[in-house]
Amino acid sequence: MVDLRLASYPVCFRLRRSSTRILRLTLLLLLSGIGSIAQNKNYKKEASSGHPSGIIKELEAIPASLSFLVMGDWGRHGESHQRKVAEQMSNATVGLDATFNVITGDNFYPKGVASEWDPSWKISFEEVYNQHPLYDDWYVVLGNHDYISNPDAEIAYSKISARWHMPSRYFNKVMLLKHGGTAEFFFIDTSPFQSDYYTSDEYGPNVKLTDTAAQKNGWKKSSATAKPPGNL
Repeated sequence: MVDLRLASYPVCFRLRRSSTRILRLTLLLLLSGIGSIAQNKNYKKEASSGHPSGIIKELEAIPASLSFLVMGDWGRHGESHQRKVAEQMSNATVGLDATFNVITGDNFYPKGVASEWDPSWKISFEEVYNQHPLYDDWYVVLGNHDYISNPDAEIAYSKISARWHMPSRYFNKVMLLKHGGTAEFFFIDTSPFQSDYYTSDEYGPNVKLTDTAAQKNGWKKSSATAKPPGNL
């Protein structure tokens, strides 16, 4: 068993491997337009398949790897380069054959969403990430900005969108690897562990409603934490 850490982000995962082969895991980090580096040997095939945007020729997926994108601090109603990042995410998904996205919070600036019908869903999400390759699975956690309005609205949206997955404020997901074994992801809601949030006029009302006991047990179980709270 190998524990890996995604530093500074509220997601961690555990990689299980067999004794006869090492399972390789590729992480693509896309935050504020930062891309990955490598070489893509499949870009000609992808270009001929009809993918409308540019292909990132420098990307290369490691054979038999689990490839995915990671993004956070993104919901800005299409501004602040959000649309440009979305285009490159689409290109990277094609080039790496990525199969899902890990979304690390602050999904809607400046104050989250009021409900699952809030206009920001359309303006900041559906109309921005509308490239076909980005209609894969999005596994999402909350950020502090999401706590200002109605954090549970982002859970409710999971019943509306086929790609948006937030079954609860914290959860885990087991991914099957191509050559056997699993990678277990722990999606952590870290805002309730920020002591200063409890006295905040913005975050306090919703943070106080969160039961952290089960989540603490999950952190201890995982043994690899993304942003360990100081009181555990």
